[in-house]
Amino acid sequence: MNDQLHPEPNDRRDVLIGRIIDGEATGQDWAEFRQLAGDDESVFAEIAELQDLRKRTIDIVEQVGDLADTIELPVHMHPKASPAHRLRTAGVWGGWAVAAMVAVAWSIGLRPGDPLIFGSHEGQQAGIGSGVINTAGDALQKYLDLGKKSGSVIGEMPSGIILDKQPLADGSGVETTYLRCIIERIVVRDGDVFQQVENDAGQARIIPAKITPVSNPASPSAPEPLAW
Repeated sequence: MNDQLHPEPNDRRDVLIGRIIDGEATGQDWAEFRQLAGDDESVFAEIAELQDLRKRTIDIVEQVGDLADTIELPVHMHPKASPAHRLRTAGVWGGWAVAAMVAVAWSIGLRPGDPLIFGSHEGQQAGIGSGVINTAGDALQKYLDLGKKSGSVIGEMPSGIILDKQPLADGSGVETTYLRCIIERIVVRDGDVFQQVENDAGQARIIPAKITPVSNPASPSAPEPLAW
């Protein structure tokens, strides 16, 4: 018999937690979850923590969306929805993808209100090197391989976050827009970092941000490797 038809209790609990975090749990889901949780009250603390993480991630996505609204694409590249709308869409897809994104944000100290990094990526734009590259996928894989070798690329998230889905006109498939997340490290120096602020007229401006190194926190719940 196929074991996949009968998921383990812990796997089922994870599915139910995902529905609860997304606000999609039914009364039956809650009843099943309570039965699986039993006397383990820690799972409710876990749910509260994940809900908080989801909210933080949505805040981050909305802030990036605000900046995306200021970016003008060439006419032939305009999407059906604005960049900000597509980015914010990721915020409502929720679930474990959101928890994974928060884990990445924690690891690099990204918090709502933090500046966005521009400027030099030391050594990351080195030549492609040897090897046949025929597609964009080949080039990206080469970039990942070289980045891992040099230490600038830590890894890639195992799955993307879907931003938009549009069925093809002939019904043969679905055109999917998604975020593909690469975890990288760079050396950030004064002059490479900027942040978005509003002037007295409420207009968005990009200004230099000062980097003040601080010690890493003892608890991962409040990561602050950099203070801005």
